[in-house]
Amino acid sequence: MLRGGRKTFLNLVRSTAQTDLDAARFISKYDALNSFSKQNVSLEDLCTEADIKWPQLVGWAFQAAATTGQHLAAMKAALALPDVVDKSIKFAKQKDGHRDRDFLYQHTGFTPVADGTKISIVNQVAANAQAKNEGGAAFVPFEQDVIDVAPDSKADDVLQEDN
Repeated sequence: MLRGGRKTFLNLVRSTAQTDLDAARFISKYDALNSFSKQNVSLEDLCTEADIKWPQLVGWAFQAAATTGQHLAAMKAALALPDVVDKSIKFAKQKDGHRDRDFLYQHTGFTPVADGTKISIVNQVAANAQAKNEGGAAFVPFEQDVIDVAPDSKADDVLQEDN
């Protein structure tokens, strides 16, 4: 289910531990284990030891994965943009290149972009971080959604390695 299984999952939680004290407490408990225990410990039991709910741990991993994915996608788009613009220019110069011309005009601000609904799909992570900094909660945190929707989920359901 998760490429890289437990190792990937724990690395995602570890990245969250840099800014979340509860996640840091969980990672500290995990890091204190010997290598045999690290391979065999139930993450749910370790959550109980750290006074953390399993869905909260899943939420941290999800938020880290969503943020990382969003940043990687933005970086790929930014790196590809010059080539995309070059192709658009090439097609815009052709007789039937009106759509590419429109794109270039809008991209450069030569013509206005029509107002309308603008949606950012992975903005919840940023909004939650901003709300934390402002002392309020703009959204229900993902881990609370998981607790509400799947309070009995088990680690084995999530951490099966995807081949």
